[in-house]
Amino acid sequence: MKRPAGSKNIVPAKCKEVSNAIYETDTPERVQEMLAGSVSCTLGALKASRNPLNERFVVMIGEVFAAHKASLEKDVSEKEAALAALTPSKTSREEAVEAAKAALSSASEALDKAKQEVKNIAVTVKEATATLKTKTAEQGEGDKVLEAIEQKLAKIQGVEKDSLGPILAGDPEPEEKRTMLQAIMESSKAFGFDSSLMEASFKVLEKAKDDRGDGFDDTCLSQLKASFAKSIAGLEAELAEGAPGKAARAAAVEEAAAAKAAAEKTQEDLKAAADKAKEEKDAAAEGVKAAKQSLDDFLPDLKAAGDALDESKVSLEDFTEGPLASYGELKDLTEDTFKPPEPEPEEDEPAAKKARTDGEADAPAGNAPAAA
Repeated sequence: MKRPAGSKNIVPAKCKEVSNAIYETDTPERVQEMLAGSVSCTLGALKASRNPLNERFVVMIGEVFAAHKASLEKDVSEKEAALAALTPSKTSREEAVEAAKAALSSASEALDKAKQEVKNIAVTVKEATATLKTKTAEQGEGDKVLEAIEQKLAKIQGVEKDSLGPILAGDPEPEEKRTMLQAIMESSKAFGFDSSLMEASFKVLEKAKDDRGDGFDDTCLSQLKASFAKSIAGLEAELAEGAPGKAARAAAVEEAAAAKAAAEKTQEDLKAAADKAKEEKDAAAEGVKAAKQSLDDFLPDLKAAGDALDESKVSLEDFTEGPLASYGELKDLTEDTFKPPEPEPEEDEPAAKKARTDGEADAPAGNAPAAA
């Protein structure tokens, strides 16, 4: 069908504009190709000549454009909201800087306190270590006397059991008996037994058991056993007397060891707390840095948000006044859509002038101006 001469180059240009805009939408690429490729024979054809399928394509293009416009409008709204939210944020950013500085100050104080506590506990640990060393030395010195008594007691008890006992009970082998007698002699000298008693007792002990008499021999041996018993009892009494002091020294050492262990555990905890306080101070310092940077970025952010809004508005305006407007003109395309308006008729100047002249000639004489 023929189109008006005035629309000769307008329709193809607008079809191309619509086709190009289809590729800018979020429609799947396959659909874009299909719709954009059909524009010339759908929107580009007069509405009266379109078949139902072509008309359906026209509707689809309209739906795609409507969705695209809604997307652009949403983008404008979001950027307007972002700009509106950003505009008063200078105050909040300044407040954030002050809050970050306060947090850094608090973290610094906490770190200084933690460091001081670490120094203090180090002194406590040192003192506890010295106390334990002192108590341990006191224990060793105090127990040395008792240890010597214990050794003497163990020795005389051993001689009584392993030497005197076997000789009194029977007749050991000669070599063994000589060793036993020697041990008895050494113990008697070490513990100050009566020498005359020992001289007599040894003569009795040298005899075979069956050769010992009931009178003098029994008396000597009884006194010898009594000397052993007396020495043993004396040593046991000394140990009993020194036992409370030994227990007290042991308790003091145990208490000092526990105090040292507790101080070391506290020192470990305080060091961990100091490390954490340092991490928190470092984080607070980074927070101040970030808050200051955010404040410094306020004007650039504000400009960026404003520029982004302007771009979104331009995109919406360009689409609305361009491809969308062209679609609106083409979807109901007729032969008269782009026909230039008929010019208004112009008055014929010579004819008008003649009409005025004739009018003047036919005017009544009474109305003529008077002669001078």
